[in-house]
Amino acid sequence: IKAYTNGSNNSKPNSQYVFDASYLRIRNITLGYTIPKDILKKVGFINNVRLYASGQNLFTFNKDLPEGIDPQIPNRSTGNVYPIAISYTFGLNVTF
Repeated sequence: IKAYTNGSNNSKPNSQYVFDASYLRIRNITLGYTIPKDILKKVGFINNVRLYASGQNLFTFNKDLPEGIDPQIPNRSTGNVYPIAISYTFGLNVTF
């Protein structure tokens, strides 16, 4: 680690803010269930029904990063840093 000098002799190498930024992020998960055709035959006018749930940006696993630090944002000094939004979607697809 190279020391930053600003014209003075009062600086030393510092590794206090060096972190292992390796991480694992689960970006998208979708789980779905299609109701079997033999059950839908009892209704008569419905051909297909599918229920689903989806999530985006659900989990980030890291070892050493402090809370609130996002490993995908290289420089936080700009001031325009927004957290990655977590979103959930639930749905029902029906085909008549």
